[in-house]
Amino acid sequence: MPREQMEFPLKALPRLTHFGYSNQVEKNHFGPHRHYGYELIYVTRGEAETQMFGNSEYLSLKQDDLWVIPPGEVHKFQYNQENIDFYWLGFQTGEDVILAENHMTPPCRLLNREKDLPRGRVELLHQMNEEISSISRKIRIQKHCVFRKVPHFNRLFQSIEHELHHRDDFSEMLIYQKLMEIFTGIVRLSLPRPAGTDSPLDYACRYLNSHCREKIDFGKLAGRIGYSSEHFSRAFKKKFGLSPRLYHEKCRMNEAREHLARGSSIQDTAFSCGFKSSSHFSTWFRKREGLSPGQYYSN
Repeated sequence: MPREQMEFPLKALPRLTHFGYSNQVEKNHFGPHRHYGYELIYVTRGEAETQMFGNSEYLSLKQDDLWVIPPGEVHKFQYNQENIDFYWLGFQTGEDVILAENHMTPPCRLLNREKDLPRGRVELLHQMNEEISSISRKIRIQKHCVFRKVPHFNRLFQSIEHELHHRDDFSEMLIYQKLMEIFTGIVRLSLPRPAGTDSPLDYACRYLNSHCREKIDFGKLAGRIGYSSEHFSRAFKKKFGLSPRLYHEKCRMNEAREHLARGSSIQDTAFSCGFKSSSHFSTWFRKREGLSPGQYYSN
């Protein structure tokens, strides 16, 4: 996907302040700035030495790293020569939503202005705002930080992007649910982890699940966790019951079924699952399921 930037906030998404994606940009320079809410940068591919604050030392950001900047912290984002892909997202979690400078409005007041919203939906959005506020009180990040190797965030950013491009009556709620998952995940990452809970194989499993739409270089993945290709394949199958390749295929098939069950067209499903054409997807699907995507959907 090419570089894009979506402008917010929208009336129906007052908490989402900005969202975008950069693809294969070799030089980038966002000058010093700050936000009323959190800003997240999630790297989907590549590695770059980035400078975040004034003349501070450069910080290395790699694939699957998540950079979290708390509200009000002045920062910049600058890198040269390297080539990385990344999402950026701005989101306000507090009790109030700032729509413009010196203008603060409680989320419930914004929702009450939406006269065309059914009451049941207004009540649901009220509940979601309460949950967001509850999560925000548990975030203990006072200064920017980077969480390394967190591939499970990849699908959450992809899902938000998908809903922003294919908006319907349910998109706002689904976007907020994904944002809740992201910030709940950040709270969890901020807590001390019990020893031995995050093995290299667990990371590989999460990576395959989160990158099920992409072509995987299994040898490269093995190297990232310090295994040879043969050792990785044997150890992964012993722990999870399938080889890395078959596990990835299973995750990709689950993703395809989910799209078809939601009523997505075969062409949209093929694109969302990383296939270059619907015919290639249909052949792949039939070979594994014994029926075409259209037949699966009709059943």
